[in-house]
Amino acid sequence: MRRGSAPAIPCPASRAVRDRAPNEDEQIPALAERGRARINRFFAHLDRRLAATPFVAKDRYTIADITAFITVEFAKWAKLPVPPSCPQLAGLQTNRRSSAKA
Repeated sequence: MRRGSAPAIPCPASRAVRDRAPNEDEQIPALAERGRARINRFFAHLDRRLAATPFVAKDRYTIADITAFITVEFAKWAKLPVPPSCPQLAGLQTNRRSSAKA
């Protein structure tokens, strides 16, 4: 391995992202719609959870909170923003961003 080069990650998901040419695969509308419905159900579930407790899994900040934050951020990148009906998630984004900057 050359100095300064990253090791190859033997992961099918990383290869799919790395090796995919733009617009190579045709989008399947029904599959895309199912994905949007699933992420919105996840957002609603997580919003209800955060309305009941300040953290996702325990009584303190854990990897579950980090994972939730990253999921919400990635969804925005994929043009799947948090719906206005999930105000707790808006707080999650604001709180985690300010924690990340500290």
